[in-house]
Amino acid sequence: MDPTTNVRYRYRRNAIHIVVEGALAQVEPVRDRLGLSDVGYLQPLEGARSTTSDLSDEDDSNSTSSLPGPSPDPSKIPVVLHEIGSAEIDLRGTDFRSPPSISEIAQVFEEKPHPVAVPDPLAADPVAESWLRLAFEVALDLGQSSLSTEAMEMIAGDRLARSGLGLEIWLEDLHRVGKIARVHRGGTVVYRARPAWMAASKRE
Repeated sequence: MDPTTNVRYRYRRNAIHIVVEGALAQVEPVRDRLGLSDVGYLQPLEGARSTTSDLSDEDDSNSTSSLPGPSPDPSKIPVVLHEIGSAEIDLRGTDFRSPPSISEIAQVFEEKPHPVAVPDPLAADPVAESWLRLAFEVALDLGQSSLSTEAMEMIAGDRLARSGLGLEIWLEDLHRVGKIARVHRGGTVVYRARPAWMAASKRE
């Protein structure tokens, strides 16, 4: 090889990676000083892809000049157009019902049989709790996961035996013992029934 030929010398072992580039007459003395004359890989730079190629590609000495096969023809790529809004969602079993109104929940609530009070040593008013539990059950069946104090009054009415501030205090007591959860939505407070409390009536 011509001593003036530009070459790249590589040697890698474990975490050690050595790369030396330059004229052959300059690279060989460096290899000798490092004791690497008989190991490593020496490659002429002429025709190499790039001196900045990724070192992970060191085994690829030559780049392909062209890809196999004919050149791609964009005009032969099939185009599939979908009209916006044309998806048949109803036929796919997707249900996008709007949330029920409070009056709808109250109407279904009135059609339900009277609930059975569940004996509970932590319950100050088991009967009122059974009515509240029924209100949550109806709301959940219709797709409403939470209720405000105003909604509870409209749905259960006098069956809760409390309203206004008295209802709020009672709900906070239920929240403290872990029967319902309080959720803040902006400036509004709503309540959700805890699954364990809802399941209590089904265990009886």
